Amino acid sequence: MLSNYTTIIAEGGDFKEFVTECAKVFSNRHWDSEIPEKFEPDYHHRDAQNAALEKLEALKGMTTEERERAESQDRYNKQLRYADTLNKRASLRYLYLSMLKEVTEWTGPGNLRAFMIKQITDGLEYDCFVPNPPSISADWYTEQYENLMEKYEYHRETYENELMRVQKDNEWLAKLRSSL
Repeated sequence: MLSNYTTIIAEGGDFKEFVTECAKVFSNRHWDSEIPEKFEPDYHHRDAQNAALEKLEALKGMTTEERERAESQDRYNKQLRYADTLNKRASLRYLYLSMLKEVTEWTGPGNLRAFMIKQITDGLEYDCFVPNPPSISADWYTEQYENLMEKYEYHRETYENELMRVQKDNEWLAKLRSSL
């Protein structure tokens, strides 16, 4: 049976087409058809790093009154998200329990019924658990600052690694191109 790669040979493809298709598997980057001139970095982490830095600067620039308003809004938003989570989980629990009732009353072939019951009971445990209420820090400003610094550092480090990977991938790409 022909694979995606051997189909190229069977359809009369040349060496370069075969190498190009096979090389896609060895590359850390995706490309469509022709071997690209070079790879570009994914800018997601650079942008997220910059966004965290902007938020840090905005946080540092807040007046006491602005901090109090932001903290109050943050607490309110956490409570809304928590209530929404509880409602969604309660609805899901109802659906799971309704289905569990039907499955337990059903007689199916082999171990199918037991498998279905296990899926539902596992789902009840993992999908429907009631999370703890959101924690509210006594020092909102410090918590926000530390969270933003953590995000900034994570995205800075990840973007630096991305740049190093792109450089290595481009070196590999150059070797591939010169070998052809």
